[in-house]
Amino acid sequence: MKKIVLLLGFLSIIFGTAYGQKISNEEIVQIYKLARLTGDVGYELQPNVSAYDIEEIKKYTIGSDSIVRRFVGEPVEKVIFNKKDRRVIKRQLRAMRSFKWDTTTLRKYGIDNLALPDPTKQLDKKGVYRDHRIAWLTKPIFIRNDSICFVFYDSSCGPLCGSGFIDVYKKEEGVWKRWWTLVNWVS
Repeated sequence: MKKIVLLLGFLSIIFGTAYGQKISNEEIVQIYKLARLTGDVGYELQPNVSAYDIEEIKKYTIGSDSIVRRFVGEPVEKVIFNKKDRRVIKRQLRAMRSFKWDTTTLRKYGIDNLALPDPTKQLDKKGVYRDHRIAWLTKPIFIRNDSICFVFYDSSCGPLCGSGFIDVYKKEEGVWKRWWTLVNWVS
């Protein structure tokens, strides 16, 4: 009997509710609005998150023991990752390898201004992209009982033209707020 109870407990931990599954669509819409994505009209969202982007997210989140926010004149804020945080982030990043954006999901999350590429019109006769306005986006990565999340966004508008960020969001009193930008790049 003791073995059955232990087995059931173990299975409930493995197959129980994962982080981010208790988050409503309305909350994800709220996070994406805070991420300033609604202004990027005309960008073609790549349907998959690239392996390179997943490694960048790992590097800037769980690549160290903590993430730190420092601004002159403001208190230092820090998130120290415990083993559970690292495990949860790694699991969500593994799931992103097989995730694909589609028009239904974009509409559901309120970011349907980002169009998926039309593979028949993307390349010209020489095999060159006609429109260099390309974007990459992740689903939010949740930790700490779904009270903190990260969103990765990267865009390219041609050679030597692009920008991106990894933003950190925090849920306070039931409302998501952009806490800080962990990484921001512009070229």
